[in-house]
Amino acid sequence: MTTKRTRQRTETAQEYYERMREVAQRDGLIVVGTGHTKDGRRVYAVPSRTEKNRWHLVVVAHGALECDCTAAKFGRYCRHRAAVRDRMEAEASATREQRAALSNSPKPRDDTRVFSVFK
Repeated sequence: MTTKRTRQRTETAQEYYERMREVAQRDGLIVVGTGHTKDGRRVYAVPSRTEKNRWHLVVVAHGALECDCTAAKFGRYCRHRAAVRDRMEAEASATREQRAALSNSPKPRDDTRVFSVFK
């Protein structure tokens, strides 16, 4: 009797996130709503791919993303969390670009021209 060994590829967390992000983009999953819980945690709503008129809530809790979908209940990284992480990274990138643009603007202490509100 011959035993057939199957090798499972062990994915790193980053590789698994990338794969789920690709699935989320392929399926067109985007964040459709945001808000806060009573205790101030950020909440994102992402539509379900399998159930119509259902949104999965992804909560940012202590730096981790928690989703209420079936995959997350079994400890897997879901496409909803990947969509939210993608959105959060885009928001952070936009914030960095805005800060960089503001840091390049002239500062009043650097401007030696005379300024008056009266003309």
